[in-house]
Amino acid sequence: MAWGRWRRATWLVVVAGAAAAASARARRMMTVVDASSRSEMGGGKARVMFALDALGPKGTKREGLRYYATAFLAATQFGRDSSSVLEIGCASNAFVGRMAWIEKKTCVAPYHAGYANADGRNGSGTMGAASDDGVEYVGADFATWRVERAYDFCVCMQVLEHVDDPTKFLRKMLDPRVCRRAVLVSVPYKWGDCGEKCSHRWHGIDEDVIGAWSGVREPAQTTVIREREGTARLIVVYALNESVVV
Repeated sequence: MAWGRWRRATWLVVVAGAAAAASARARRMMTVVDASSRSEMGGGKARVMFALDALGPKGTKREGLRYYATAFLAATQFGRDSSSVLEIGCASNAFVGRMAWIEKKTCVAPYHAGYANADGRNGSGTMGAASDDGVEYVGADFATWRVERAYDFCVCMQVLEHVDDPTKFLRKMLDPRVCRRAVLVSVPYKWGDCGEKCSHRWHGIDEDVIGAWSGVREPAQTTVIREREGTARLIVVYALNESVVV
């Protein structure tokens, strides 16, 4: 009888340990949601509630794409304790403008700040730079931009495939003098040459390609998200500070 009780107690300890380990792993995993879902962040931190079907640039073909929702959920985890965020290349209004829990939000892009949507107007309904989304827009090329201060969290959505030197571009983001805590990037996943339609300089990007661009650093999270029409995007998060994955 005593032996049976000991075995049951040992089994409970093993199960509890496995459950705790699974819970820890789950915190590092991406949850892909449908367009009606919402994101919530508790634990004493800022609470984020946002309808995830409207995260793309308003008035454009990207407005309802799933990869924005997936990237936003990653931001609630890896950027949860950030006080500053930099978006490298952005539409108007900037994606990081939705991250209400982050106080200082900046976008740097080589075109004019807060560039207009296809209808000639930006997300705020006026021409030129958006002024009501809490984002500071900087008109500059990140590749040559002198970063005056480090940001806690950096986001780069669908940009690397367009730049001349993605290795140099990505490794600049991964420099702790630029981004202190985490970097999130998204790229087209295994797209062929789409010609003038998308003006991509780099094609067939997958985990190995972006791994070569980043160097020896291993990502904290990698997700492939497929859209309704069949195209896919790769979202990779690099943790530059271990505290962001706890």
